[in-house]
Amino acid sequence: MTPISNNNLYRITLYSSLIKTIFITIISIVMVPITLNYFGSEKYGIWNVINSFLVYLSVTNLGLNSAASILINKNSNFNSKIEILKKSFKLFSVIVPIILIVLALSNYIFPNWVSIINPPKNIEYEAKLSSIILVFFSVINLPFSLVTSAINGFQKNHIDNFFTIISSLFSLICVIMVINLNKDLIFFALINGVSVLFVNIIKTIYFYFLIYKKSNINVEIIEVDNKDTSYKVILSTGYRSML
Repeated sequence: MTPISNNNLYRITLYSSLIKTIFITIISIVMVPITLNYFGSEKYGIWNVINSFLVYLSVTNLGLNSAASILINKNSNFNSKIEILKKSFKLFSVIVPIILIVLALSNYIFPNWVSIINPPKNIEYEAKLSSIILVFFSVINLPFSLVTSAINGFQKNHIDNFFTIISSLFSLICVIMVINLNKDLIFFALINGVSVLFVNIIKTIYFYFLIYKKSNINVEIIEVDNKDTSYKVILSTGYRSML
C-alpha cells in the first residue's frame, strides 16, 4: 500500500474534521428539540446535569489519554509507541476497578446523593438509576480513550473523525429508539452507554487489525531504551496535561 504523503494526509485530516464538525452540529440541532419535546424540561434538564457531572468524572483518568497521545506523537519508533500504549493501558486496568469500587461504596454510604442534582420527587428514582448507568459506562469506557490517542499518534486523525461521526449518529438513533418504544431516562442511559461501548470496541478492532498489524510488518523487535516509555514519565505527562 502506498503511504499517504504529508500534504495529502493534512488535507484528509482537515476535510474530515470539517465534515465531522458540520455533521455533529446538524445532529445536535436535530436532537435537542426532539429530546426536549419527548422528555419535557424537567427530565431533559436532569439529563444535562448528569452529563455535566460526567465531564468532571473524566478527571479520574489522571490525564493518561492525553499523556499517551503526546508521547506516542513524540516518538517515531514503533516499539516505543506500542510500549507507551501498553503501559498506559496497564495503569487504566488499575485505575478503573478502583474508581468503580469507590463509586459503589459512595452509593452505599450516601444513598441520598441524588439530592445533589435536585430532581423532582416523582422522577428521583429514574434520575438516580440513569445517573448510575451513565457513570458506570463512562468509567468502563475510560481505557478506550487510549485507542483514540493511539490512532492520532499514528497520524490517522481522519479515522478518529469518522468514528466520532458514527458515535454521533448512534446518539440520534438512541433518541429515536427511546421515542418509538416510549421509554424513560433509564433506558436512554442504558442504550447510550451500550452504543458508545460498541463504537469503542469496533474502533479498537479497527486499530488492531488495520493500523497496528499493518504497521508491525517488517518491524524488528528491538528493546528501546526510552524514558518516555516509563510509568513515571507517562504519569507525570498526564498530570501536567491536567493543569
